[in-house]
Amino acid sequence: TILNMNKYEKIPHPFVIEPPEWRQQYFPEGQTLSFNLILIGSAIDYIPYFIYTFEQLGEIGIGKGRGKYVLSEVKIDGITVYKIGILKKSISKIMENPSKFETTDSVENLTLKIITPLRIRYQRKFVTELDFHILVRNLIRRISLLGYFHCGEQLPDFTVQEVIRHAETINTINSNLRWHDWERYSSRQETKMKLGGVVGEIVYRGNIAPFIPYLKAGEILHLGKNTSFGLGKYEIILDEA
Repeated sequence: TILNMNKYEKIPHPFVIEPPEWRQQYFPEGQTLSFNLILIGSAIDYIPYFIYTFEQLGEIGIGKGRGKYVLSEVKIDGITVYKIGILKKSISKIMENPSKFETTDSVENLTLKIITPLRIRYQRKFVTELDFHILVRNLIRRISLLGYFHCGEQLPDFTVQEVIRHAETINTINSNLRWHDWERYSSRQETKMKLGGVVGEIVYRGNIAPFIPYLKAGEILHLGKNTSFGLGKYEIILDEA
């Protein structure tokens, strides 16, 4: 049931906006602001529209007080595709959707460093302690939904419940997670919104290797709710036991 497409009322957005230093809320006049835009699947073809949108937002103004900016440059993999007013070319890349799951006998330690608030619901509650199987459930769901709706990919050819059972054997050996209430100003509602989630580090131990492709994909795609705002960003550090 984890991949039953009929139960999802909302299709995940095919983009993620990664802001600069996420704790900074004020940018003085003259300061350069850089951010990442991750486009997934068919959304890559709409790069010119995203550029135009960010141009227009700069003229209209964003945030509280409608701060204005000028979009000066856009780069894809280090290659400049846009300079003020000039779109040079578009570069398309296809994200490979992991579809195989093969167990191994290796035992490793994996550190998950959560950089921006991770908002994951499990059994109708936001989690404050992230068991590995909860992480994996959400990874498989997000990768599968994005692949199905935006990349034309078929659903994974493995039995999801088998993967979940394997994920349940991975233990948490250290956790320094904490809840952080991140605030976002909604121009439409003219009010601040709290989007809380967990940040910090958690260390897992077990047969981690089969999950590495999904964990690496999640580093790019982010995880949990409100990923289009840049939430749910994490990094993994893998150590052999």
